[in-house]
Amino acid sequence: MDPPELMDELVEEVLLRVPPDDPATLARAALVAKRWCRLVPMLGFLCDPDAEADDRGFHPTSSFRPPRADRRGLRVHDTRHGRVLLHKHPYYHGAVSLVVWDPITGERRELPRLPREATRRSWKATVLCTAAAAAGDCDHLDCHRGPFVVVFVGTDNDEMFSCVFSSEAGTWSNPVFAQHPGHRLGWGRSALVGNVLYMLFQKKKKRILKYDLSTGQKSVIKVPPVRTTKVSKPYVPIELMTMEDGRLGFARVVRSRLFLWSTNAEGARWELREVIELKDLLPLEDPIAAATPNLVGFAEGVGVIFLTVGLGTFALDVKFNRVAKVHS
Repeated sequence: MDPPELMDELVEEVLLRVPPDDPATLARAALVAKRWCRLVPMLGFLCDPDAEADDRGFHPTSSFRPPRADRRGLRVHDTRHGRVLLHKHPYYHGAVSLVVWDPITGERRELPRLPREATRRSWKATVLCTAAAAAGDCDHLDCHRGPFVVVFVGTDNDEMFSCVFSSEAGTWSNPVFAQHPGHRLGWGRSALVGNVLYMLFQKKKKRILKYDLSTGQKSVIKVPPVRTTKVSKPYVPIELMTMEDGRLGFARVVRSRLFLWSTNAEGARWELREVIELKDLLPLEDPIAAATPNLVGFAEGVGVIFLTVGLGTFALDVKFNRVAKVHS
């Protein structure tokens, strides 16, 4: 005989005793059961089902239960530190237009026009709290109320450039130029490691852009190839991650296996951390499901990855190999 379920009030009492600076424990508690996921208030996600296939995904946010928001004509581009960065849609009509939205208070701030225009869809913008951009030492418990910056990196036909918007100054910085990397920037979620941002180039390009927030310097690093029986495979999409130990990492799915990579302690080379067999965790035998799970996002710093299989979305805790269906 199965034991009786805990009353919602008791579950809430348990969750309230989790320290607020320990989001990893709350994220894992949400994977215990659908009821627990419903009761954990910190799991906020924005999903844009109408976005194009390459842009579709979940965007983890901070702790909130949002009111109904009117975002007509806007698409989610980035989320971090309690804020959501939106861009006006369709993106190909006129100049890039960005809006920062606080989903807790509903406050929206439309950013001024960029000092330079990027080639259509060859740009990436990231919203950060000012403290994280300056020193990377904010605990992000309540920084959505404070100042923020938006880092914009784009390319045109000749070169790559970057500029930073400050909410305190209310203006963009002058653009800083660098040699054209030869590839177009993608809209995949960026990863913040210390005060360094990492951004993906568009699909079929096995490279990552490294952007130092303190110096503005940019460099390109390569992603390890996919090899099977010593033969390189075509490009497989990846999801950049900030690992729980603070290192840069990424995940990718090859057939039914999830590969987790991270940089070594010196950050000089890639190391394969773990290989997880997904067919033991996800309904891959379901005839409605796709042959290969698709990566759609991650919860920064807590080791939870989101994948879609068929019509369902699943959260995978990579530390304990625990899976919960979070959307269908």
